[in-house]
Amino acid sequence: MRLPDESPEHVVYKGETIRIERVEEDGKAMVAKILTDPQGLSCLYNEFHILTKILDKCDSVRGAIRKGSIDGQPTTYLEWAEGCSLKEWIQQHPVPISYDTHRQDLIDRAKVAKAIVAAVSQIHENGVAHNDLVLENIIVDIVDLDKDLLGVKIIDFGHAQAINAAEINDDGIQVNEDFFYLGSMLHAIFLDDVSGTYEAFASDFMSLNVSSKRDVPQSIVNLIDNLMHGPNAPFPYTSTRDTELDLQQMLDLPERFLFNRNEKDKIDSLRFLPGKLYGRDKELAVLADSYRRICMLGGSPEMILVSGDSGTGKSSLVSHFFARKVNSMEGYFVSGKFDQLRRSQPYTALIVAFQEMCDCILEKDQIEIDGMRSAITEAVGDQGGVLTNFIPKLTKIIGKQPKVNAASCLEAQNRLMFVLRMFVRSISTPSNPVVIFLDDLQWADSASLDLIRTLVTDSENDYFAFIGCYRDNEVTEMHPFSVALREIEGRNGKITEIKVGNLDIQNANRFIADALYMQQRTVKSLSTALYEKTSGNVFFLIQFLLSLVDEKLLFFDPHQHRWRWDEEGVYSKHVSEKVGELLASKIMKLSTGAQEVLQLAAAIGSYFEKSIVLLVAMGGESNLFLEEDKASNEFCSEMEIHEYLNEAVENGLVMPMRIEGTYKFAHDRIQQAAYCTLSEETRRRLHLNIGSTIVKNSTASELERLLFFAVDQLNEGSPLITGEDRKMKLVRLNQQAAEKAVKSSAYVPASTYLQTAIKFLSPDHWDNAYHLSLELLTSLAESLFCTGNLDQIEEIVEDIFLHRRSFADKLRAHMCLTKCLAGKGKLQEAIDVGFEALAQIGEDFPKSVNRIQIAKELYKTKYLLAGKSNNFLSTRPQMKNPDKIAAMKIMTSLGAIFYLVQPIYSLLVSLRMVRLSLKFGSCNETGNGFVSYGMILMSLGDYKSGYRFGQLALTLVDTLKAKEWLTRVNCFVYLSINHWVTHVKNTIEPMKDAHRMGMKTGKLGYAGYLANGICIHSFLMGANLIPLERDIQIFNDEMVQYSNEAARSTLIIYHQSVLNLLGRSADPVKLTGEVMDEDAHIALMKEESNELAETIIYMNAVLLAYLFGDYDRAGEFVDKMKDGMRRSTHGVCVNAFFTG
Repeated sequence: MRLPDESPEHVVYKGETIRIERVEEDGKAMVAKILTDPQGLSCLYNEFHILTKILDKCDSVRGAIRKGSIDGQPTTYLEWAEGCSLKEWIQQHPVPISYDTHRQDLIDRAKVAKAIVAAVSQIHENGVAHNDLVLENIIVDIVDLDKDLLGVKIIDFGHAQAINAAEINDDGIQVNEDFFYLGSMLHAIFLDDVSGTYEAFASDFMSLNVSSKRDVPQSIVNLIDNLMHGPNAPFPYTSTRDTELDLQQMLDLPERFLFNRNEKDKIDSLRFLPGKLYGRDKELAVLADSYRRICMLGGSPEMILVSGDSGTGKSSLVSHFFARKVNSMEGYFVSGKFDQLRRSQPYTALIVAFQEMCDCILEKDQIEIDGMRSAITEAVGDQGGVLTNFIPKLTKIIGKQPKVNAASCLEAQNRLMFVLRMFVRSISTPSNPVVIFLDDLQWADSASLDLIRTLVTDSENDYFAFIGCYRDNEVTEMHPFSVALREIEGRNGKITEIKVGNLDIQNANRFIADALYMQQRTVKSLSTALYEKTSGNVFFLIQFLLSLVDEKLLFFDPHQHRWRWDEEGVYSKHVSEKVGELLASKIMKLSTGAQEVLQLAAAIGSYFEKSIVLLVAMGGESNLFLEEDKASNEFCSEMEIHEYLNEAVENGLVMPMRIEGTYKFAHDRIQQAAYCTLSEETRRRLHLNIGSTIVKNSTASELERLLFFAVDQLNEGSPLITGEDRKMKLVRLNQQAAEKAVKSSAYVPASTYLQTAIKFLSPDHWDNAYHLSLELLTSLAESLFCTGNLDQIEEIVEDIFLHRRSFADKLRAHMCLTKCLAGKGKLQEAIDVGFEALAQIGEDFPKSVNRIQIAKELYKTKYLLAGKSNNFLSTRPQMKNPDKIAAMKIMTSLGAIFYLVQPIYSLLVSLRMVRLSLKFGSCNETGNGFVSYGMILMSLGDYKSGYRFGQLALTLVDTLKAKEWLTRVNCFVYLSINHWVTHVKNTIEPMKDAHRMGMKTGKLGYAGYLANGICIHSFLMGANLIPLERDIQIFNDEMVQYSNEAARSTLIIYHQSVLNLLGRSADPVKLTGEVMDEDAHIALMKEESNELAETIIYMNAVLLAYLFGDYDRAGEFVDKMKDGMRRSTHGVCVNAFFTG
């Protein structure tokens, strides 16, 4: 193994007692340390012991391999360390004449110094003092300093020894020679001084004027000085770890500690570093991993939640990470913030975020904007108006959109959720991932939570991430946000949680040191005191430091050129349990004008437009809502307001936002503190003044934009409003706000606005304001139904029924009551209410019905239709009679309830709808009557006529422009009619089109059945199973996301059949595997009385048993399937398999 002895290229070192050679074993280089003088034996074996018994897991030393001998001389074999000695590196890299003109060289040397000190620190932390840290015993391997690629190995532990308690003095400071050696080493690195011995340097150090040479930074001089003076230094190092932290601080903030060090104006005031984080490496790593997984590799959307108490730096963590990540690559990072004072306003944070996204798109070149326009319009089709109503600025990208059709409340909600999802999909790409960050989710309104849930459960969007911050101490198990999270988890949504706590003492110390331009060990006494007071809460820490400066307990000493503090005064300073009191005290020290502007801004919200502040603060007009305007008559000029805002900015209380003329409070606690400085009556007057000023001075378009905000302000001050005229103005404004909320499918705030409006109506409002009262109460009933708040509806509807002047006046309320009763499971009661309403407008139905009556009604209908072509029927005049139009609407709404409770009545109702259309003309619901009539004829075997009336229904929907019924009619035609007459393949594309329309218009129930039809028909016509399985999975995910279990209960049966045929089940003939359990699903369908789904299970069981040759099982399930067929007279599965 040994290479030729004494060969110059292999002898590394020759000393008085040791010779070191480079040797190889199995192609691997090693160090052979050969004893040449017995006096060195103890050092040789001491090093081996230290390396194998104490430092065996330390990566900053070269490991010991084994003992041996060469030519009879004791030898130890050690790992080879790549690189050169520190002495050689210094000689190869001479120090520049001046660091002021060679800043990068200074930073590079600081990096090398920090790496060496870190290596020594690791050795000390393992309990070893080296005792011979000369330049030759430090090996540096520098690959690329720009990328921090450098390694350090400390060698030659012959004089090393374990650090024991005797080397720790009474102040807890380590006392060993390594500190002095490190001082010598740093002097050599920064001053290029490798001449002489360590002892000579140590003895001459006091006479050296280090800072005068080569412009060495004062921070480096202080560091060397403290190392050389050891425990006697003014701020002694307690460990080499402290030295490492100082060097790291210099590298993190070179402008503060390495450059411009003598510029007094830079350090005589507290300066907190914007964007600088402390102690958040783990949290940043989780964010980085999630971002890489979602937005760079592609994957299902993920919800990343950052929680913690107020003031811990949650928002700063997210903003810091994405300022680096998203801005360094293509993509959209947009943000919004929920406001405690704007909780009744729907979608505030989401709208701000999406408006910002529009700004980001508009900043691109025209080619990219055109491409984005095409992608968005293709995704949302003719429903672009839904988007532009929600995101007005989107009009600048996709242009003005056609008005969208009105929809029922639930359908409007579903439509908005689907269209918004498609919009976000269209702009989320591998090259442009989308990240939405919403702050203060504990204050999110329920409508926003619904949209958030829709976005984060979209399994088709691979390049979207949602990040939210919330105060977990303000969110209980029953908080709306907690409920939304459970729903997201129930829909297989991915949630990554990051908990942000207060800073630990070490990071709090670093934070304070950076703010004071001081090195960390020098502020430990102050940090200890402040940590006891604040527990490391960042926001509280900042405010406490500022209060110390205000009270002169913390001050800059120009003579010593550093900060000093009254330690006793700091410890004795009273700390309020509420940081709000500290902030209020700070606010009260502002000028009177700045205080008033800040209070006004606080009443507006956590963010505010300067234009609104100007409008209100400059005043000049009376208040619309007070008998006597008691607001201040001392109005400010625009220049004064600008100066007051600047004063607040300079004091760190507010800050300008990205959008010009918009400001935000630096923290919610500041806004709350400013708001709390006002008495309750003053707040109310201020809110009234803000709302009144906006209403008076805004144009129609401006008021539309600010409507929610203005009405909320007025409502906050409403207890002060007197006089019927003023109250009626407030009623009308709340009505407008409710109508706007309904257009955005935000029914919870709509209900709130309507309830507020009703509260301010006069006691005799039904006499004095009949139509307004009718509209308000009817709208309230409808909005409450959409929120699922069913208990109040019956009382409201009863009030409407009591005061209504005509049946038409109560029609909407009647239909709402019917849906409410059905929603409560009172199906028979819902039918009774429907029949009662129909009787009032001349459409009586018998209390009981039999097949003979049905036959008579069918004959009567056929007789009336005889000789009338589809062309004649599709060109009938429009129905004018309001009672008959109402009857058609009521019968349509009752259809689904009849099907569940009294199926025979659904036949009677369908026939009545056809005859009404023949007698009184066509209306939007006429197509529903004819498609149902076609299904009746199909069940009787009259396939040709049934097909004819199915086609007529499609024509009527088109000619009458009854888009609200397009999905329903298509569903019945292509699922229950056409396949009896035309090839099943002809149904696939029309069903796909109808499904897309259903999703876009919010008809999710019918869209789900159409998705079933697409998959089932494809399966039965022999489509390729691999792409079919993928399509089924996509539709299944869609149904899960929209809670469409009725349609999914059927789809999973065919899904499992396909999986069985693909060989992905344990038993190919049994419907048990990845997506369902046959026995459990049969039991569930029996429990739910879902005879159709139960029959489909038997149908698929027969099919699989037949294909795999298990004929006994096939025969068993054929009998069960026959029973189901007698109960269910429609279905392509029965026609294709059983009768085939």
